[in-house]
Amino acid sequence: MMHFLRDSLSSPDDLARASIHFQHGLQALQALQGEERIRVLGQLGSLARQLGHFEQASQLFQEAIALSAHFGRPRLEVLNRIRLAVNQQYSGLPEAAEKLLLEVLEQIGTTPQAENYRDFVFYHLGKLYAEAGQLQQALKLFETALILRQQKRDSDLIETTEVAIAVARHWLDMTQKAQGEDPYAPY
Repeated sequence: MMHFLRDSLSSPDDLARASIHFQHGLQALQALQGEERIRVLGQLGSLARQLGHFEQASQLFQEAIALSAHFGRPRLEVLNRIRLAVNQQYSGLPEAAEKLLLEVLEQIGTTPQAENYRDFVFYHLGKLYAEAGQLQQALKLFETALILRQQKRDSDLIETTEVAIAVARHWLDMTQKAQGEDPYAPY
């Protein structure tokens, strides 16, 4: 399986720092409640995923999702469902990740407070499809995410998405050349 622009911790120093930060975060979590607890659960889940602790990340995200629903925080629920989907993808469950991302897209349609995350769903679906070799579909999703991110005027997200588009186009060109196709034909 190809990995498409995955965020990970690779240097021993980064891993050591992240592991220490993670342990401190788990200890601090015990005293937190409400929205603050939800936010820290999501951050710790992301850190656990980067450390390769997928099961623990899943548990942290699921608790964040449950608390978000309990406290009526739909934005945080959507955010942590996206994070859970990314964790599923990274842990080798792409079908579950796709299903969850599509559910989140539907949820966003009925949750105006979470509209700001629509671009993230398209972006992460694009990464998922790129890893599955569905590069044309991935490009369409990245382009949709880019339009939304340009509307938000978030330069970091725009840059990240432009990189994803460039890499996906490169992968598509290489695949088409290997198959004897015209890489410059419209997709």
